[in-house]
Amino acid sequence: MTDLGQDLTEAGGNYGNPAVIYSNVFVSLISRHPDIKQPKDLKGLSIVAFPGAIQRYPEWLAASKAEGLYFEQNNQKLQVLGLNRGRYDLVLSDRSIYRYFELLLERTTLFKAKSIAMHDFVEEDPQNYRPLFRDPQIRDDFNAGLEQLKASGRYQAIYDHYLKPSESPVSQPE
Repeated sequence: MTDLGQDLTEAGGNYGNPAVIYSNVFVSLISRHPDIKQPKDLKGLSIVAFPGAIQRYPEWLAASKAEGLYFEQNNQKLQVLGLNRGRYDLVLSDRSIYRYFELLLERTTLFKAKSIAMHDFVEEDPQNYRPLFRDPQIRDDFNAGLEQLKASGRYQAIYDHYLKPSESPVSQPE
């Protein structure tokens, strides 16, 4: 489980080592030419993001939410589709997740992704998005398994499987 931006240590949460280091960016269509360097650059732009993004980036997203231009969408495949269809100006997503869903849509449908730009806006903290466990032993087992995956090279192989273009269809995990 994730903590959606709230520290749950005092509530009995046991944080594991990060399995993924997210690199969150604003994604735009190149054709829209946005220049995003500071929060005020988002004025008037519609944004769709993952659940809990506003808790992590209030300085960037609060004004858009107040304008009624900020939305959260759990289905990140719909974020990619919405951006490509011009329903949103920006998607706030992790680089790899956005790319995965672009590739998935191109492999499994007639979708052709439009050219995008990815706009860095924060320096991510590797401790963000750590997995959260009720049981410390399960956390410890998770951490040990994660280290084993990394040491064996399997961790990188998993990333490569989902993020490198290929001609064969990839099924989406449920």
